[in-house]
Amino acid sequence: MIDPAEAVANLSDQLLVVTGERPDGPAGLVVVELLDGSAELAVDTAEPDTVLSLTLARPLDDPAHRLARLILGPVIADALLPWLDRAGGPGSGSGPRGPSPVGQTSVRLGDRDTDRHSDSEPSAQRVRPGAFGPGPLLGRLALGLAELTRPDLTDLEVAASLVEMGTLAGDLGPGLDPSPSGLALATAGIERWELLGPDDWDTNPVVLEVVGIRQARWAKSLHQLDPTLADRLRRLRTARFNRMDAAARSGRARGAVSGPLPPAAAAAGPLDLVTYRNEMVAAAEQAAPPTLEVLFDPDVDGWLISADHDGHHLVVHLGGLGDRPCWLRVHRRGTPLRLLALAPVEPGNRRWRQAVALIGPEVGSDDLIVDVTADPTQPWQSDSTRRVRRASRLGVEAARLSRQQVAAGAARPRRQNPVAAAWMECSQAWDEAGDQQRAARASQHSLDPPVPSWARRDPLLTDLT
Repeated sequence: MIDPAEAVANLSDQLLVVTGERPDGPAGLVVVELLDGSAELAVDTAEPDTVLSLTLARPLDDPAHRLARLILGPVIADALLPWLDRAGGPGSGSGPRGPSPVGQTSVRLGDRDTDRHSDSEPSAQRVRPGAFGPGPLLGRLALGLAELTRPDLTDLEVAASLVEMGTLAGDLGPGLDPSPSGLALATAGIERWELLGPDDWDTNPVVLEVVGIRQARWAKSLHQLDPTLADRLRRLRTARFNRMDAAARSGRARGAVSGPLPPAAAAAGPLDLVTYRNEMVAAAEQAAPPTLEVLFDPDVDGWLISADHDGHHLVVHLGGLGDRPCWLRVHRRGTPLRLLALAPVEPGNRRWRQAVALIGPEVGSDDLIVDVTADPTQPWQSDSTRRVRRASRLGVEAARLSRQQVAAGAARPRRQNPVAAAWMECSQAWDEAGDQQRAARASQHSLDPPVPSWARRDPLLTDLT
């Protein structure tokens, strides 16, 4: 399952970590815990069929070894056992995890004879790790759990997605034991579902239709975990089916669209935003340059129009924030930074918004560090950290848009394609963050967007919103 060709095992902090040489891509990674939390699988967010690493706390235990055989394949997994015994790895001695690692603590598992190589010696013959076992399903579970944290999901979408992830986790088969368990996820979803009122069904009609279709399948899977839970889901289906059908036909559901694309994949929105932003940036460049720099949190999409510091007042005009609640923080340079002012960005439906902070006249503009945040309780982040986090967030959004477009069955020319525009914006952000490798990969994704194997035939519910 590990791809690319080279698999490397490392002992670190009493843990065995098996990785490939390929780092996570421009959208970062997502993880799922296995073996009730004693193992962790990391997959690429944009390509969740691709495993990036497997971490084991007790690799010599039988469950961990069976998991390694499922994920890495028997040749690679079986090479771990003698090497761990020689290295004194976790689980090879007395105590819950064995003694601290001694001797060789890193090895290329592709070597046919790991006895002959030290950390500094080049590898000879190597075996390319192949694709084994339940990798695509585990990638789907990891991505689905990560998508559940989206703040824009409705209560119904969260409840139904929890049930969907619960049935997926329960269907994985023995020896994987994801955490949270399938039973815990499904129970949480059904309990949340049972609390929904009539207005909570005001959601995307596509989601309503798919939920109605999938509920019977979910109930069948849940029957293997807990027949009582399956009966509760069937009762929900019976009680709510007419309401779902009425909401889907009424046209009042949130996010209803006339075309084949879901709202997030509609072509006009992303392209218009990019065009508008370019126009605003060009206009700002022609105007007088701002007297100071304003940074933006990674999850805040905005840009500076103007910033004027005059006496007690710092007046900042911002674009691109929409109607999202945001705050302007003003710090004085130093170690540590000193917070001078916290001011709300004034609400409004205009394409630009204003914030006014009151600061002492004795502080010059060169001494100020200013940022815009949606959560003023979060600690200050350096500009480089913000750039990396913003680039990764744009990658997550571009990957989601790629899946949404495939789920909608839409294909568009590149120059009209919001997916291509999203990946190019991500590429530019990684370039600004100084990561040329991820910038290049994002640029390649704009030409050939990555989508998981299941995205077209069986998309996540969260990819239909």
